[in-house]
Amino acid sequence: MEQRLGNYWRLTVNEKKFVEKVQLGETRVMSFVSAQLVQPYKDRPNEGTLSIFTEFSPMADPSFEPGRPGESTIELGRLIDRGLRESRAIDTESLCILSAKLVWAIRVDIHILDNAG
Repeated sequence: MEQRLGNYWRLTVNEKKFVEKVQLGETRVMSFVSAQLVQPYKDRPNEGTLSIFTEFSPMADPSFEPGRPGESTIELGRLIDRGLRESRAIDTESLCILSAKLVWAIRVDIHILDNAG
């Protein structure tokens, strides 16, 4: 399994092979999913959370600028978030451990490795 070392991820041999071979068209992305137990929002005491974060690196395409996320980055994150929520692919109530006390907060980080349009 992966081990977190500072701000870097160490991948196993199988994970590296997976990253090298899997793609949709010519665009390549890598995603990391993490989970943390937190207190729920007061207005949704029986629901966990799902957060989507995207990153367009200049390494993926020279037109992407480092620093603050651009409009494309924000819009992609919103599009994925909306698609998952509206399809009910994630049941946020199933992320509840103890009502009004403890829920899972799921974070998905999506990194564009190679942008092909």
